[in-house]
Amino acid sequence: MNWNAQTILVVEDDREQAELLSQYLEKRGHTVLLAPNAAQALSQKTRPHFILLDLNLPDRDGIQLCGDLRVAYPGAFIMMLTARKEEMDRIIGLEVGADDYVTKPYSLREVEARIRAIIRRHQPPPNTAQQTNPTQGLQMDEGRCAARFEGKSVELTAQEFRVLNQMVRYPERIFSRNQLINSAWDEGIFVTDRVVDAMVARLRKKLRKHFGYEFIFTKHGLGYGYQPQG
Repeated sequence: MNWNAQTILVVEDDREQAELLSQYLEKRGHTVLLAPNAAQALSQKTRPHFILLDLNLPDRDGIQLCGDLRVAYPGAFIMMLTARKEEMDRIIGLEVGADDYVTKPYSLREVEARIRAIIRRHQPPPNTAQQTNPTQGLQMDEGRCAARFEGKSVELTAQEFRVLNQMVRYPERIFSRNQLINSAWDEGIFVTDRVVDAMVARLRKKLRKHFGYEFIFTKHGLGYGYQPQG
């Protein structure tokens, strides 16, 4: 992947706003795909690296759409763009898997700066395609934002990868929710314990479904940890 030039899917029913975003991002070297509704967002022939998602769409609520976009384009980053300013809307957006949440009206420069900040945090080191851990069990592939185990692989969201990678590096160690927040979310994004719990629950389910093991354990009152298997 060219980490400086992204394929960005703009899911926005406001044509004027979509065109402004498209023109601005294209001038900065990105390829932009436009989708005015949920149906077109889910049927793109080109897989996007990044998705800018408006929540107020004509055919579906963007919060509900976020989960389907995760399935349709695994590994893509999702930034929600919305006029909804209530704290609960932000919490729910992060709970369903958004990497960032920006309220309208917003600056085009800020949107692109946030895109680059998220991408930069996930850019693999030079000449390093895969990061592995010395313990038996999961191997973390930073280049593909994925986890591997016994020949199988599962793609993860940005936050899932960061949290799991942090735990895999230190098997059996217990991480508090605040420690996981600091390792997985960009500074300035408000994240509650509820968001962390929901994300860990999704991650557990995904690992169990693909690999058949419980890799993440809970220490009640303290936090979460990684237990190697295999």
